Amino acid sequence: MNAVSDSAAGATFGAFGNLRGAYIGDRITNFDIMIDPYTLMEYHQSRFYCYTRWAVVIALPNYFCRIVTAAS
Repeated sequence: MNAVSDSAAGATFGAFGNLRGAYIGDRITNFDIMIDPYTLMEYHQSRFYCYTRWAVVIALPNYFCRIVTAAS
């Protein structure tokens, strides 16, 4: 949801719906790990970053509704 200050005319304020109308899955079947041995070097530790990508597709748009701001 947007902030209250982002209330331009016709802007989507929030969305609600049934997730059975959407497909959620991984875009790429890989899992990336990055190692940062320098940030916590004084504590004799390494930092690991893990990345994966996900995608959402709205298959049945009638399962969702949105709240929009009114035009003045």
